[in-house]
Amino acid sequence: MVYLANTYLFNKEDAEEIVQDVFIKIWNKRNEIQDFAIKTYLFTSTKNASINFLRRKKIDSQSLESLSKFKSQNAKPLESLEFAQKIKKAIDQLPPKTKRVFLMSRYFEFTYKEIAQILSLSPKTIENQMGTALRLLKKKIFNEN
Repeated sequence: MVYLANTYLFNKEDAEEIVQDVFIKIWNKRNEIQDFAIKTYLFTSTKNASINFLRRKKIDSQSLESLSKFKSQNAKPLESLEFAQKIKKAIDQLPPKTKRVFLMSRYFEFTYKEIAQILSLSPKTIENQMGTALRLLKKKIFNEN
């Protein structure tokens, strides 16, 4: 499991921590998980936890980076922060599957093909999800009908 997590994280300590968290969650849900599905559940949970860890890490670093860019360009800090918050709110309001695809593409810079492989979907489905995400974000951010 550590090897699987490390293929996403490239950091053994983080991978070990992710796997430990997954085992704790599985232990806490041991009565809900069917015996025959434990291996699949373990692999899927580790993969998802690794991706979620990367997403949080990437969003945190990009938020700080964006704020520092705004500061260095002498932008009006309040307007820039409000716009960044509006974007984050719009992303948070996306349907879960669409949000996942959008974040993997725009924040983690995965190709549509890579996302399709990770999520076991067709590249066309990923393309459709991205189109939906961009349409919804444009509406929410720019208050279009």
